[in-house]
Amino acid sequence: MLIIILSFLFTYFLTYLIIPLLKRFFLVVPNNRSSHSIAKPTAGGIVFVSLISFTGCFINHYIPLICLPLSIVSLIDDKYDLKPNFRLLIQIMTIISLIIISPLNTILLDSFDNIIYLIILFGLIFLSLACINFINFADGLDGLLAGCMVIIFTTISIYLGLNFWIYIASLIGFLFLNWYPSKLFMGDVGSIFLGSLFLGTIFQTNNFTDAFKLLLLASPLLGDALISVTRRLLSGESIVIPHKSFYFQRLNQGKLSHSQVSTIYMTATTLICVCLLFGNLYWMVGTIFLEFILLLFLEDKFAIKL
Repeated sequence: MLIIILSFLFTYFLTYLIIPLLKRFFLVVPNNRSSHSIAKPTAGGIVFVSLISFTGCFINHYIPLICLPLSIVSLIDDKYDLKPNFRLLIQIMTIISLIIISPLNTILLDSFDNIIYLIILFGLIFLSLACINFINFADGLDGLLAGCMVIIFTTISIYLGLNFWIYIASLIGFLFLNWYPSKLFMGDVGSIFLGSLFLGTIFQTNNFTDAFKLLLLASPLLGDALISVTRRLLSGESIVIPHKSFYFQRLNQGKLSHSQVSTIYMTATTLICVCLLFGNLYWMVGTIFLEFILLLFLEDKFAIKL
């Protein structure tokens, strides 16, 4: 328990202390795509990324170390806007590394011949890229991504019997500073790391049913991005150029505050997590369907029109 408390305090106070430094080197000026109206520092995720990567070694969980190089590249991208192709290459390399050490990879190798395996592998890489970047997209409102990931990792820790409590405490420490009105943002260094850490944890399950269940935990975040990207594709708009057509952005532009939107997404995530812990896959799918219906109602009632 002491180490968990120390993890929370370390993240909170160190993040708070480096805010002036982040303001100097990682200040984000609002533009027409921003959900904030004043300049704020980003890259605050560097603290919980460092703590999680370091402490993971002591609980024999090396996934954060595999994700760390991608996070470092994302930190550089926060500052210098790296070329998309280079970022994509590093993401693919990270995903392949996570797949290679995955028990699911062994199942695939034992079940299919080389051609079918390669087809499935390319499919997994594509879906993994979408997962990491969709989670990155969700870091657009105060407390939204950090709050949802606290709930998700808490559920995974309970469901799989993993000792993620230091990770969770660190994220909560950051969330205190990231909740509305936020003092800073986590930046790509934090959001890309959380997306790859989530993905890597899914790949460490022993069967595809559990992997799918864990993936569904993030459906409020992933589903928002999937629907928004699909809408833009169907309307002939670019999905590469940054935009403000995500549900959470449109709800905030409409009638709901940062805190209200983040709370809605965290509540939706919590309900799905409860279904995993106390129900089954059918409960999870049914809850996601009902939440989608509710989202359509909220869109009509509160969101700004596309």
